[in-house]
Amino acid sequence: MSAARNERRWLVWGCVLGLIVLTLLAVLYSHSLPPAFRRVWSLQFVPSRLVLPADLPSIHETSVLLCNRGTKDEHIRLGSCCGVNIQGELERYVGKGHCVRIPLSVEVRSPGVYRGAIFVYVPGVQSPVTALPIMAQAYESVFASTDTRRSLHLPALVRKAPGDASGEACVTLSVHSGFGIERIVSPADWLSVSWRKRDTVVDVCAKALPSAPEGKFNLDLLLIYRCGKRSGRDYIRIFGEVVSLVYVHPSRLSFGVVSLRQQRPASKEVQIILRGSRGKPLSFRATFAGCTTRAKRLKPGVYVVEIQFIPKRLGEIRGYVQCRQGDDIIYLLPISALVQP
Repeated sequence: MSAARNERRWLVWGCVLGLIVLTLLAVLYSHSLPPAFRRVWSLQFVPSRLVLPADLPSIHETSVLLCNRGTKDEHIRLGSCCGVNIQGELERYVGKGHCVRIPLSVEVRSPGVYRGAIFVYVPGVQSPVTALPIMAQAYESVFASTDTRRSLHLPALVRKAPGDASGEACVTLSVHSGFGIERIVSPADWLSVSWRKRDTVVDVCAKALPSAPEGKFNLDLLLIYRCGKRSGRDYIRIFGEVVSLVYVHPSRLSFGVVSLRQQRPASKEVQIILRGSRGKPLSFRATFAGCTTRAKRLKPGVYVVEIQFIPKRLGEIRGYVQCRQGDDIIYLLPISALVQP
């Protein structure tokens, strides 16, 4: 029994002696390290992580606080990466128990997830003692629709004839959360563009004004948007076509200067394409003396009209050739001439 007690006693004392040796070794090792590695740094960013509001690729202006929670003043040097620009001095003193505000300019250059950082260095330590991670989400466009992020395809803008306004054509698009459209500007004075918000989507509508040219077009619309407290600009390309139910080329006719004494009539041709109902044939009639018409039907809905003019008086002549379908006048072709002796 006494031998067993002695064995247990030696075992306990051996464990205690081992703990004492390990403690002494740890103390000696800690004293052999440089002071910077033995120190728990009390410099902290507020907030500890900066998440910028979602936006298009742009420059964000913001600021953060760097606070000294320790018991001694710190001389620091700031560094950054990935498009983060620190405004002001990079070397500063941060008093104990105080905070300094650091203004930042963060440039998010491309769509996708952005990551950047600010680093804090102190004398004698090569690695940063603390860092502030910065994150952001950048979208390619205000619109979230996958097939129309940078372009917008409108239905045809249909009008009765050149010189008339078209009806309105609209496209419904979804917008990224947090974005609000304030204005849409058309670069063409003949295209009117408006928008209407419905729940989480936006109806973008266009209308061709009377001065709109016939045919296909593509234009870059300017979007003024707001995202949180920021406002910005985006561009979206719009594709469309102005279509007249009655297409006349040229849309107006001039005989120029004509002599009153000429014996042979002046002659011009126009092409007329009827895109609407083709149930009734077209007929043509001039509204002033000395003008006659002769129409040739090339195929259903397509006509070539020869217009002849023999002057009857001096001066400026202005009038119209009526394009009729049954009893309805579907187009008036302006005609002019200057008659001299």
